[in-house]
Amino acid sequence: MRRLRRNTLTGTAAVGCLLLLAACGHGPAPAAEDAAASSPVRAAQAPALLPVPHGEGSEVPDDFNGDGHRDLVLDNLVTAETHTDDAGIGIVYGSPRGLVPGARQLLTPEKFAAPTDGQLPAVFEAEASCDLDGDGFTDLVVTTDPPYDGQGRPPVPLQLLFGSPSGPTGRAVPLTIPDKARYGNDWPERPVCGDFDGDGAQDLVVHASAGRLSHLRGPFTREGA
Repeated sequence: MRRLRRNTLTGTAAVGCLLLLAACGHGPAPAAEDAAASSPVRAAQAPALLPVPHGEGSEVPDDFNGDGHRDLVLDNLVTAETHTDDAGIGIVYGSPRGLVPGARQLLTPEKFAAPTDGQLPAVFEAEASCDLDGDGFTDLVVTTDPPYDGQGRPPVPLQLLFGSPSGPTGRAVPLTIPDKARYGNDWPERPVCGDFDGDGAQDLVVHASAGRLSHLRGPFTREGA
């Protein structure tokens, strides 16, 4: 069972986020002198960007490129302005000697999120990770904020980012939840991965109304079903 923590990163983790953002071209904008003086990280200090190692698939958890080494997901990334859209999700790739700061990705909504009714989400946060399609590359379950007018059942806010030998590379696909698998009008969120029926494939469980859960049986297709 695997669910990612969504706590805001501080301290060393926040520094790592700043490095990630700066090196990928989404670093803090120029600020006032006093803010710059207290800034813990500058873009020039970011480790040189390295290629993501290519893997052939593995059974290691959180191994998005399938090279047999666990990777690190960074969520709630630090930005220069507090009232801006989500900066995205960071991945720092592992190696036989641990994490390699230079081997990293920034998964921004602009490049990796699926639009809903032609609108890209402002929220793009990692919620859970597991190999949903059973190909040996860990996948990400991401939560978004699709448009909703408050009438009837809300749309499914979850999207799937599939791993590959280069990590997540394409746009996410919306998770499909059949109407018969939903109960009530609560948002279908808070995903948890696990093989809940013992068939060897990773399933997803998401929130439903009245204390119930929706069980979505795996494996999943690249279309999100």
